[in-house]
Amino acid sequence: MRNTHELAALEAANEVIGRFDGIPAEALMCGVAEAGDTCPLARTIRHGLPEGSAVLVGATLVEVCLDGEQSLFDLPGDAREFVRRFDRGLHPSLERPKRRHREGTP
Repeated sequence: MRNTHELAALEAANEVIGRFDGIPAEALMCGVAEAGDTCPLARTIRHGLPEGSAVLVGATLVEVCLDGEQSLFDLPGDAREFVRRFDRGLHPSLERPKRRHREGTP
């Protein structure tokens, strides 16, 4: 069952996706903590936008780059709290492990 913060994050993702006439999400995707380009919110937004879109999620803003144009969106309070809580490991069902580099690889 999703909590208030997860629902707020999903709603925020769909609001951003809707600004670009993208495909709305039914659920947040899994992501990596403390990684603004691969956190659940960023991955969910990018999945709903055209290929080649770049998404970066910060503590208070979402940045979307599409077709060379940059757009910024404020995150509502409960979505901001989701980002903080996710980065602290409080949404383990949405965590995706960080990729580890093998020794000798960049």
